[in-house]
Amino acid sequence: MAHDIYAHEIHPKHSYAPIVRDGLEVPETAIELDDSPTGPNAPFKIYRTRGPYAEPEVGLPNLRGEWIQARGDVEEYAGRERNLLDDGRSAVKRGRASDEWRGESRAPLRAQDGKRVTQMAYARRGEITREMEYVALREHCSRRRCATRSPRAGRLSPTT
Repeated sequence: MAHDIYAHEIHPKHSYAPIVRDGLEVPETAIELDDSPTGPNAPFKIYRTRGPYAEPEVGLPNLRGEWIQARGDVEEYAGRERNLLDDGRSAVKRGRASDEWRGESRAPLRAQDGKRVTQMAYARRGEITREMEYVALREHCSRRRCATRSPRAGRLSPTT
């Protein structure tokens, strides 16, 4: 069953107004402002930190999976088995782990030998990734500016 989290906003003057460009969607909230003495005001738009909605049994969609695979510098690996310590000391005391995740399971990824797969490494090589494009939209700046200022400022993306 689809769930529309944007159907009921916290405040009646807030509305979901995403930036949509080149297949990317950056969530923003448009806040309707009252008129000023000189006339009407345009809505004030801010980055929406609310996060995406997800069904607990399904999890979040794999939004970056295609971007990461398309770069051709990662490989899947088996990972490790689940450990009782993954659930913390309480699980160890109980002697039982929490219920196993029932949603989609994806194999972990790692860099191929000799590759660096950080946003910083891509920026230093002059590559503009989809993640950098997302950040540029969010910050309302050009893709090139986002990639060139990022290594100095340390502001690449929330997934660096």
